[in-house]
Amino acid sequence: SLSQVFSSNGYESYHLSRNCPNFEHSKHIYMDIELQQSIDIAIDTLLKEINVGNIDLISFHFMTGGSLGLYLNQIASSPKKYNEIAFHNLTFPLWFTEQIYSKLKNKENLKFHFNYYFSAVQGSLDAHPMYVASKSGLESAFKALVCQRNLNASYSGYVLGIVDVEHKYLHRLSKENPIAFDEILNAKIPNLNFADKYDIAKFIYSASKHFTLSNGMIVDISGGGSWIKMSQ
Repeated sequence: SLSQVFSSNGYESYHLSRNCPNFEHSKHIYMDIELQQSIDIAIDTLLKEINVGNIDLISFHFMTGGSLGLYLNQIASSPKKYNEIAFHNLTFPLWFTEQIYSKLKNKENLKFHFNYYFSAVQGSLDAHPMYVASKSGLESAFKALVCQRNLNASYSGYVLGIVDVEHKYLHRLSKENPIAFDEILNAKIPNLNFADKYDIAKFIYSASKHFTLSNGMIVDISGGGSWIKMSQ
């Protein structure tokens, strides 16, 4: 939804991911964040695309994470899984930001807008402690980046709640068992809104047009899910 909205408004869209997305409005660059060689090649490929184009603004969006069994209590006793959670949700987004900025900061008239997607669990605490800690750490790192005051870079953060995404469990549950889904919605989201991904994408695009105003902002679009505490 993000790439489609930005593409329809004149952006050239790229996806850096392990799996190629099934749509035509974005170019795909293969990147497996578990493999450093893959990361290096992906960054080099992206930099070549940027350097040959007549680009004055780049908007980065970090949708990292993935299913690690967080909600099924399947985290192994080994610290390896803890390291993976921290790497996916904190270490890699911050490292990638600093790598890209350091390699392009001297490119004349180029501005950067880095967008991070936080989770409502930072406030609700309704997840595994390591996941909560990683998402909270990313928000702290975000604030530190803002305070560095790089004149050609801005940073925006969005706290997401329950979003209707086709391949996710809650989407299937809403269709297959509406009563069970409504119980979750009633318990976790005060505004009872199953957020539409295109509404979110359009909102984020609108915010991105205000380079100065959006710098340092953290927008809660969780529908209240970020401040409803975990049931005791």
